[in-house]
Amino acid sequence: MKKYKCKLCGQIFEVAEGTEPVCPICKATGDELELIEETPKSKYAGTQTEKNLEAAFAGESQASIHISHLLPKKKDMSRYRHFS
Repeated sequence: MKKYKCKLCGQIFEVAEGTEPVCPICKATGDELELIEETPKSKYAGTQTEKNLEAAFAGESQASIHISHLLPKKKDMSRYRHFS
């Protein structure tokens, strides 16, 4: 599917591959239509790299939840102050 914008009425519409684009509102064709090029927001959009990054960040947030109970509480920190 390709997206077009009508220069006459401003309508944005999609057309199947191999079909001649015609504005559904004002029936404009040819030079009166502008092809809209859609670019991905990231160069990694839709790639395995993006999926790997999402999994890594999800794992980090889950790991911080699981280890939070292992960290010393504030009252236990006094034993670590002997270096000051």
